[in-house]
Amino acid sequence: MTARVQWMWTTPILLEDLSDQLSPDDLASLRDAADDELVDVAAAFNLLDGLAAAFGNTTTRWSCHVQELASGDYRSPGYDAAYVYAYLVLNRIEGTPHENSGNIVFADPRAGIQNVFVPGMPWNKAISMRAEPGRLVGAPGWVSSMITPLATGETLALLQIRGWRA
Repeated sequence: MTARVQWMWTTPILLEDLSDQLSPDDLASLRDAADDELVDVAAAFNLLDGLAAAFGNTTTRWSCHVQELASGDYRSPGYDAAYVYAYLVLNRIEGTPHENSGNIVFADPRAGIQNVFVPGMPWNKAISMRAEPGRLVGAPGWVSSMITPLATGETLALLQIRGWRA
């Protein structure tokens, strides 16, 4: 995996579509793996090496966890103690589609940043992307992230990947 990093607020944000590299069966094997096997399965798909390279090769300890979200579920805005965290979208079933349902959002977390207006600059602008199977997104742990509420009839399965420095 060759990671594509965007720079927002002078911060690296990983946005990668791996749907052409990971088949639905590959994504299902990650979803169905036992928690104690997830790091090894993710490593077998080169996900961890790609994330480490995208964020400077300083990550040496990993944890992975599958999150299953259903109608009305969401992840509140928050930060992570890990050096880098990422989500790989494993599966999405849409019921009543809504363009903002189940989006993964990264926001500039600096206090007072919403009071700054500089035309054409990235400050105070959130990055919101649709959660589609095979999409990998990641950021440093200090960047605020959230998952917007899922609409009626929707489900979303994510592989949460967290990495720490040595």
